[in-house]
Amino acid sequence: NLRFEAAARMFEVEYHSPASVDDFRKVYRKAVRNDRSTLIELTFDWRESRRIRRHLQDRIVARLKRV
Repeated sequence: NLRFEAAARMFEVEYHSPASVDDFRKVYRKAVRNDRSTLIELTFDWRESRRIRRHLQDRIVARLKRV
């Protein structure tokens, strides 16, 4: 449950932790236009993240076996 918000504050960096993909898009677009550094923290459910990474790895391995 560690967050980067305090570090961003300490270094006077703009901080955002978007709750959805749409929120991320808005924050990212704003950060790209901004002249300041921006820290965008994304949080994921670790189980779902692991499942997705394993699925992608399995697909990559399957494709490489066909080459």
